[in-house]
Amino acid sequence: MKKIALLFCCTVTLTGWAQMGMMNNGMGGMGRSGMGMQPPMSREKTPEQLEKERLESVQKTVDKLKTDLKLDELQVIIVQKEFDASSKKINAIMKKENMAQDEKLSEISAINETAERNVMNFLNDEQKKKFKEIILDRQKRMEAMKTRS
Repeated sequence: MKKIALLFCCTVTLTGWAQMGMMNNGMGGMGRSGMGMQPPMSREKTPEQLEKERLESVQKTVDKLKTDLKLDELQVIIVQKEFDASSKKINAIMKKENMAQDEKLSEISAINETAERNVMNFLNDEQKKKFKEIILDRQKRMEAMKTRS
């Protein structure tokens, strides 16, 4: 599960999707309580918090691509819808407990590739070249993170 969360965060971050942190700060959700200290608060995020973070992440991605690729308003709308839809699909896969880790990684990869292809269809030649560079950079970073874990 840690590997999936890391891959997901990496994917999201490296494409500008600075997505939610799914870990409990390395403490397994446990905190300290003692004399004069508040009892530990739950580190689990509510569905509303997760959705807010997901939307913020998608918006950051779109904003970054808008700047990097010099997208026009129609392209911004298309990219926004594409990344919003793929983000929802990825979150749904991450929640599946009856799916093997390799299957999840494979499906997430397929979702990302589909989103990238769909976005490519609405870019001009110069934007396509830059977008391909962004994708290659993300893939290199993902490979580097895989070798570290």
